[in-house]
Amino acid sequence: MGRRTTAAITVRLVSQTPAVVSVVDKLGHDFDDTELAGSRLGRTHPFSAHPFDP
Repeated sequence: MGRRTTAAITVRLVSQTPAVVSVVDKLGHDFDDTELAGSRLGRTHPFSAHPFDP
């Protein structure tokens, strides 16, 4: 995966899929963006070019 947060989201979504009993997380990432994900500066919604306003 490109980003660490994307890998974490993927694992979380797969683990919540009906009939999935367990998930073994062996996903790697090229870029650790966990510090950036915690920042609100310049944050946008992942499916929109508009600023994210929670």
